[in-house]
Amino acid sequence: MSFLGPVFLRQVVLCGTALVLAWQFQIWMLHPLNLQHEDFIRQRTELQNNLRSAHEKLVAIKDSEVKVGEARATLNRLLGQHRDTPTMVSFPNEMEAHFSHFGFSSAVVRFVTAREDRDLPGYQRVYWSIGLPIPRTDRNVAGLLLTLSDLEKQDRFIKVIDFALQPDAEDPSLRTASINLMILSEK
Repeated sequence: MSFLGPVFLRQVVLCGTALVLAWQFQIWMLHPLNLQHEDFIRQRTELQNNLRSAHEKLVAIKDSEVKVGEARATLNRLLGQHRDTPTMVSFPNEMEAHFSHFGFSSAVVRFVTAREDRDLPGYQRVYWSIGLPIPRTDRNVAGLLLTLSDLEKQDRFIKVIDFALQPDAEDPSLRTASINLMILSEK
């Protein structure tokens, strides 16, 4: 029996040593791998949340683009047919034709300025000045005001800002009507 004691004791010591080595292996090798795995899972969850948030933002942007497109289509319908030429080119001729139709010839149309409209992307407010000589003998200034009113009725995106009637500095038999207006037009 004395022979079995040291062999058994040796086996117990070897098993204990094997358990200690296995525990050390787990601490030194597997535990860092487990920590890395947990870190990868956390990063993956974070990336999935970021991806979901980005997707929601893209959907919101697409929805707003659809709404802007609908608003632009509505505005285009309200503007009526698009001009073949830009407003900067066609507007002076249109104004000369409009005033000559009502008997006011020699309309001088001048560009004043153009400003972007922040509320309507793709559109700008263009300001114009129109000068009309009116004979002093002609008492039909009311006709000119009706002509301006008709101008606003024809195109609801033209607004008369102000109107002034002054004596002409060069010819005392004339008066000059000065009209400032604004038009909303595409860029």
